[in-house]
Order: sequence, then structure tokens, then C-alpha cells
Amino acid sequence: MVSKVQLARLPIIDLSLFELGDPWRDQVAALIDSASSEFGVFYVVGHGIDSAFVDPLVAASRRFFAAEEAVQSQLATYGTAATSAIAMRGPILLPEVPGFREPVLDYMRSLTGLGHKLMAMIARGLLLQDSYFVDRLTGSPSTSFRIDDHPPVSEAQAEVEVREDAGYKGLGLLTILKQDETAGLEFKLRNEWVEAFDIPHSFICTVGDALAQLTNGRFRSPSQRVRSSSAAHRLSLRFGFDPSEGAVIEPLAGVGPAIPRTQFGDGQSAVIPGSALRQLA
Repeated sequence: MVSKVQLARLPIIDLSLFELGDPWRDQVAALIDSASSEFGVFYVVGHGIDSAFVDPLVAASRRFFAAEEAVQSQLATYGTAATSAIAMRGPILLPEVPGFREPVLDYMRSLTGLGHKLMAMIARGLLLQDSYFVDRLTGSPSTSFRIDDHPPVSEAQAEVEVREDAGYKGLGLLTILKQDETAGLEFKLRNEWVEAFDIPHSFICTVGDALAQLTNGRFRSPSQRVRSSSAAHRLSLRFGFDPSEGAVIEPLAGVGPAIPRTQFGDGQSAVIPGSALRQLA
């Protein structure tokens, strides 16, 4: 049976420092570069997205999935025997559920802004101009959004399902994920499955295959899976941030394996206390 390691193995990065300007922008960019190179996944806090854009969508999603008839009739093309989902890409097609459309659109607009911010930090970490990606690849990004509901299963069935899961990998640039307190998401790092516990007011960012290839393998694209809960439904909001339609993706010249600059040691959290750093500024 694979072992699990503790939360501290996944970096937690405070993005609010980026808004303070230099030299903190370089610090945040270096942290994201190191996390993307070493793990391919990290938490972000201090991201500036108000809970007013998140909580209404979570509540509306729970109402939607709780309405059994609505799920059966509107998710026929999206659901599986174990999981129900709402998937959106390109033109937004939303289920006709009162109070659902605006929270989805508000959330997607907010996450698009976060995607641009993260790509600017990634560019800086690669010693490029902050605007490098928006000028060339993501000026009008392709976005996708999926809401998954995993119903509770027996403990025995949860173990069977997780052993049979070969692992999912993101294909695009970035995936920005919000999971509820049930958690259950795991990433394979150094041949170990690491559980991504729920951290309030955070998002989980993962590197996709396209970004890994773009950086000539400098960044990792980790395998991931979901461990179903035996106690409660698990809700997750998965947002994909990808290149503009028709954009040409070519490996970046001069970008190679990561040069150790900011290391996340085993068993150590990568949190930067934002309040402390502001006092130093």
C-alpha cells in the first residue's frame, strides 16, 4: 500500500506579496518557480479573490447536486455511475437552475484574472518579462470549468477505487482547483501519494503537460487522483487556464532544468508570513 506524507510537503505561497512590488515580486516568482519545478503543485493564499465569488457558487452547486431529478435530467452527458459533474468549455452552457448562472460566471472571471497573475509570476521566475505569456500565448485564454460531486462510498469501496485509479494529469497550462473540507485529492510526488488537505481560503494550482513541455521539462506535471470519502459528498471546482485559440506553443529557448534558488525542504512548509514581511518592507 502506498504511503502518504504530511501536508507540509506541499508548498503554500502567499500571493499578496506580489502586490507589494519589488523585491517581493522576485521572491514570490522564485517560490512559484521552485514549487513548479520540484512538485508541479502548490497552494496559493492571499490571492485576492473574495469569498463572495466562491461561497455562492459552492452553495448553488450543492443545491444542484442535491436535486436528484435535476442531476439525472441535465447531467446525462457528463455524469458517471460514481460521480456527477457539470463541465463547461468554450460557449458557456449552464443548467437551468435558479441562482446558478451568475455565480459561475463571476467565479470564472475571477479565476481568469488569477490565471493571468500566476502566468506573470511564472514568466518572472523564468527570467522573462512579466507580460511574456499574455503577449504571446494567453491574451485571450481558453478556459474550462468543471464542478464535480463525489458521493460517499463505503470504506472498502473507497480503497478499491483509489487502488484502481491510474492517476489523472492536467493537459494544459494551469489548473486552479478549489475543494471543500472533505478534501481527498492526492498527488504523486517522488513515488508517494501526497494528500492535499483542505486549507481555508486557498486554491490548489497544478502544472499541466503543456506548461511542462513549454519549459523543456523544468516544470513537473504531477499525476493526481481522488480518494472518495465514506462520510460525506466531496465537491470540487476545477478551472483550466490554457493558451488562446490558435496560439503556437513552442518550447522556450534557454529554459532548462531548475537551478536551485529557493528550496522547499522535506517536511517543511513553504509559507511566507505575509504580515511579517510587510512589517519589514
